Order: sequence, then structure tokens, then C-alpha cells
Amino acid sequence: MLLKNSPAGFHLLCSDLEVLKNERTNLNFHLSIKDSKFLNYTDLDRFRLGHEVLFLSNILDKPNQETLQIGEKVTSEDIFPIVDFPKLKNQLAGFSGKITLLDSFKNVVFEFEDVDRIPEDLEEGFYEFKSNGKAISCYYLNEGSFRVPHIIVSLNLGLIYQDFVTNGTKEFHADFQRRSTVWRYILAEKFYEKFADLTILDLNSKELLFSKSEVQVSPTLKFSCLQSDIPIPLSSEEEYRFQLLDQYNPEKKTGKIVTKTLPKANADMIYPDPSKEGILYSHIFI
Repeated sequence: MLLKNSPAGFHLLCSDLEVLKNERTNLNFHLSIKDSKFLNYTDLDRFRLGHEVLFLSNILDKPNQETLQIGEKVTSEDIFPIVDFPKLKNQLAGFSGKITLLDSFKNVVFEFEDVDRIPEDLEEGFYEFKSNGKAISCYYLNEGSFRVPHIIVSLNLGLIYQDFVTNGTKEFHADFQRRSTVWRYILAEKFYEKFADLTILDLNSKELLFSKSEVQVSPTLKFSCLQSDIPIPLSSEEEYRFQLLDQYNPEKKTGKIVTKTLPKANADMIYPDPSKEGILYSHIFI
């Protein structure tokens, strides 16, 4: 079996597929996030690096078997606690009665009534523990692992063989959702006070997507701003073209250009507002 790297991912090549016919083994690829801005650009509700893992696999039940995530996009549903043996015992401390241990195929691996009877030689992998209507899912990682991964891509070789026999070459992909924020262009310079009616025009759609507002940047400091009416996806590409205008006439499409091209929000400009749960803002000072 050969692993060949590519700019878009990797290829798994095998000279004799028949050896995979009855294979139950999972190939687990441990990945670390090197780009410090990856999580800022990616819409994940929560992700505690070092304590949780993003689990992408061809094993779990999901509507689209072409993707490695559970739903249409990678979400918090794909994030699971990552535990070693001591942490696993802590996770199960609140369980009572018979505890059933299931593997990623929902097969019963072990049943026990005492947490101290958890097998210490448990293999690395995705597991679900059930007891009296209570259930937790986690990824078990042996204590001897060199580094705690951020992402695990788990591929079952037997399922790959079945897919290949039925459909030929099999491709898997993971689809991430870009993070969206409410953009605030903060008019921090006194220069803007002389303009009567500032607005922002989207040069691509020719629409006005921003409204006048105010933002409290410190307990004693408040600025006027132009705030986007809807959250805008962050992008590292030159995707948006916003222009600052004064006294813009929507019917005549005319107005005085104040700033020809406004800077766009980036991954360094994300601010939560404690009073508005679930909404993130990008503060762009101009």
C-alpha cells in the first residue's frame, strides 16, 4: 500500500485490492493544524485543541457517503472528546449499571458494570459508551501517543474495497464552512465628520448592504460605524469590493467617492459581543 501526497490531499494506492476484501482495520491519519488562522476562518462553534478532535471518517452513518463529515458541512457534530485511559474513567464516572462499549460500526466490544473493569488494552479508535439511556462518544488515544492530533481521518479499508468494487476509484472529501461575521467599518478619524450621509456600496452587486450604527470600543469611547445588515463570510481572496460614498442616490446610482476601495475583514478582526450571543463582529477601523 502506498500513500501519495498531493496539494489537495492524498492518494491511497494498493497493488492488490483483494487483500482488503475482508479487512476490518481502520487507517487513522493524525493531522495537526499548522495554520494559526485556520480556526478563525472556519465556522466551528467550539473546538478545544488538545482536548477534542475533529473526527472525519468513512465509517459513521451519514446522508452523503462521499464526504468524511457527518452533515453537509463540517460542524461541531464532528468534534469529539479525545481521551486516554485515565480521562476515559473520569468521563464514565457518572455512569451506573451495565455499561455497553460500542465501536464505530455499532458492534458491542465489551460490557461491564464497574468502571475499573474497562480494558486497558483498548485499541485506538472511535467508541460510544451507553448505560441507562445515557451515552457519550469519544475518540480513544493510547497514552503513549507522541502528539495529540487536532484532526483524525479514519478510513476503513474493507469499506473502501466494497466501494471500489461497486463504483471504481473512490474519492472522499471534507467540506468546511467559512466563518461569517458582521462587518463594522468604524469611522475613527475626525475626517469623516464633515460628510453628511456616508454609506457603503457593494461594487459587485451594486447594492447597499450596510446601515449606520454606533459601537462602544471602550467604556469611555464610542464611534459611529457602518455595519453590515447580514453576516459576511470571511475570505482570504479578493472577493469583495466595497466603496465608501457620500450622499449616494440609489436611483441615479451617483454619489461622491470618499474611499475608492475599503479594506476587507480578515481573521485577525474577530470580536465577540457578550450581549449578543452567537454573533461575531469584524471591526475595521478606517
